[in-house]
Amino acid sequence: MASVGLSGAGRAERVDPVNGVREIAEFAGIHDPVLRFVHLPPTQPTGTLMICSPVYAEFSKNYRREVRLARKLASSGIAAVRLQYRGTGNSQGDAATATMASLASDVADTVAELSSRHHLPSPAYLGTRVGAMVAASAAPPTAPLVLWEPVLSGDRWLKEGIRAAAISRVSRHLHDEPENSKPENSKNPIAQLEKEGVLDLLGFALYQPLVADIRAIATEELLSRREGRLLVLQVGGGSQPRPAVGKLLDRLRLAGVNVDFQSAGKEVAWWYEEAGGRDFSNDDEIIDPTVSWLTQVFGNLS
Repeated sequence: MASVGLSGAGRAERVDPVNGVREIAEFAGIHDPVLRFVHLPPTQPTGTLMICSPVYAEFSKNYRREVRLARKLASSGIAAVRLQYRGTGNSQGDAATATMASLASDVADTVAELSSRHHLPSPAYLGTRVGAMVAASAAPPTAPLVLWEPVLSGDRWLKEGIRAAAISRVSRHLHDEPENSKPENSKNPIAQLEKEGVLDLLGFALYQPLVADIRAIATEELLSRREGRLLVLQVGGGSQPRPAVGKLLDRLRLAGVNVDFQSAGKEVAWWYEEAGGRDFSNDDEIIDPTVSWLTQVFGNLS
């Protein structure tokens, strides 16, 4: 499918000549329009998936995987919706005012409008990393939910980003600077963020309101109230859940949550840029079991 370019009216549409999948790209909303993409099967969809992206470097890392997931779903008869939250990507809005609540609100607004416009079935939700918690916040308790490598500790997530930035800085220094020079000393990143309200990390501006919300993530509390089916998909790490994931699964099952676990693909360095060519086989190892799980869940709901 050729890439979609937006017209002056802020909307573009293309139909895949091979499988009939219809893809719409459009800006929606009067104030601070949000860029969203709707992937529709050629016939009435059997289900809908709302895809909630991660943020910052992880958004770029996962972008192509989400596009491929959406197109695979649409070719399998399931509608898929993607969006870029206000203040991120090509959407309008002030990134400095974004919070977890505003991200979840963007998702809820998109679902409400598109469900009526396209007569789509009530959606399942999928989120990756921080997007997993956005999805869990936005999804009604009864909606099916898929979490790709969810962030279980916001503090650990932030420290991973800081460590990735430090390694990148040292690597650039060793490559570009004389051997006897030293890389610049930097302030304590977390202290800088809390004092100044913003932190430049790998070229992304992290603002305190959203980062504070991420650091306060209460994953178990968010998920323990769920009534619909839940899939936690661990990316890499072998067939068994990592210790923190295993503890979460045990506690959710004790709380009566209908949770499935799968491990798929190889480890992903979420904060780092891709080195060399893109490994699409790893994408497929993550996408295919997700599509199979959703197909089975929507089949049971019909």
